[in-house]
Amino acid sequence: MVAGIPLARTQNLLPLMLNDRPASSVGVRDVRIDFFRGLALYMILVDHVVGDPLGKFTYQRIGFSDAAELFVFLSGVSCAIVYSHVLARLGWGGLLASITRRVTQIYVYYLLTSIVVIALIYAAGSLMKVSFVSDPFLVVSADPVSAIWAAVLLTSPPALPGILVLYLMLTSPSSRCSCWPRNVAPGWPWR
Repeated sequence: MVAGIPLARTQNLLPLMLNDRPASSVGVRDVRIDFFRGLALYMILVDHVVGDPLGKFTYQRIGFSDAAELFVFLSGVSCAIVYSHVLARLGWGGLLASITRRVTQIYVYYLLTSIVVIALIYAAGSLMKVSFVSDPFLVVSADPVSAIWAAVLLTSPPALPGILVLYLMLTSPSSRCSCWPRNVAPGWPWR
């Protein structure tokens, strides 16, 4: 018996764990990637709660990074698996159309989240007469309309939904030819 599961059942799972995928693997999610992405999200949550005793068991305590890097890496692996199947089935045109749809979807979610965050911060600041200047995650300019326009144009997005900006830059094929990568890493191949 392994972890409460009879040994005969664990031997049946061994081929799946060794990456023997079913013949019709199109549309089948790799639960190993989902499991470790979920574990990374849980570690991110635990690391952000000050004084949580479970924080002693996350790997942020032994390194310079936290589980966010693991989550982003596993998301990239997941995207590579999905989009390699799209490329094999639909070709380059289908791949670009699929990526464009996904980037548009992420951008819409980013805009909605940013507008809600900006409105909530502005409303809380005006109702409570509190200045959020000392907290970098809650800084919004005095004018919420200009803050929303800065979020729309991606010039100064709010920090809380900022992870969606990272996904936009990593997913978008046009990010390779924009000026953003040249400013970050001038010697890289997209130059």
